[in-house]
Amino acid sequence: VFGLPGNRDGGLAARPAAGQPTIAVSWQAEDPDGDRLLFALYLRGEGESQWRLLKDSLHETSFQLEPETLPDGKYQVRLIASDAEANPREAARSAERLSAPFIIDNTPPLVRLLEQARRGDSAEVRFEVTDAASVLKRAEYSLDGVVWIPVYSEDGIVDSRRETFLLKLDHLSPGEHVVVLRAYDSGNNAGIGKAVLK
Repeated sequence: VFGLPGNRDGGLAARPAAGQPTIAVSWQAEDPDGDRLLFALYLRGEGESQWRLLKDSLHETSFQLEPETLPDGKYQVRLIASDAEANPREAARSAERLSAPFIIDNTPPLVRLLEQARRGDSAEVRFEVTDAASVLKRAEYSLDGVVWIPVYSEDGIVDSRRETFLLKLDHLSPGEHVVVLRAYDSGNNAGIGKAVLK
């Protein structure tokens, strides 16, 4: 019988790949006899009862999952490792592990203008940002498309699935101005909203 070394993820990890629109699934496994192992990967979403096969007959210890092929939600990966390739059927052994739950989020946050007011060369604009799948991570605004400036939510930190942002703008020149708020969720999806100040 072989073992899958334990860690916080039970020996199997699924996490976003840095800078890529994929989720890297990786694991470690060993057989005391030195037999070459075969792996099969399954996926199940929250609320689902059946495991769906992603890939079988794998010799590699990693797999790239394409999140854009799946709806938003929480998922787990199940790994089954077997030494059946090196042993008769009756002597073959297998073991399995589950990954920690992970979130797939392909949908950008929704940015909604709540209110705006302009008084002379000053203005205040309030936005609400919500995300259905994951928490918001950061936001920035731009005045007339010149430069993006980081902004904190009204509670001081961008860390939940619903945040409000109050932008206080001073020294505005006469005429129309466009204020754009861009917010990012944990999946690095960006949502954009705007206010037109006349």
